[in-house]
Amino acid sequence: MVDRSPDPVTDPKAYQELLIGLVGVDDPAEVQQGTASSVRALVDEAGPELRLRPEPGEWAVLECVAHMVDGEIVASGRQRWILAGHDRFHLAQARRTLGRVRSARTA
Repeated sequence: MVDRSPDPVTDPKAYQELLIGLVGVDDPAEVQQGTASSVRALVDEAGPELRLRPEPGEWAVLECVAHMVDGEIVASGRQRWILAGHDRFHLAQARRTLGRVRSARTA
């Protein structure tokens, strides 16, 4: 049985903590920088089973990659709005998250 991650809509704090925990003590920028090569390796490994769902209700590798790409598009838009100063709510949220990441890395 696969553990389910917290729902980002109904429990955003738990979901955020899960993602921060996945990065661990690694530098988030370095993790992000290595993501493309990691995804390419997963796609290569999946080979002809790229579209195959391993179990009912689970996603195929291609669906996971599509979800990541979609999320990257959304995140990059938010980052641009934050950096341009047009999104004060997410700017404050980003500062809080960065503080938690820094605290976790130094703990």
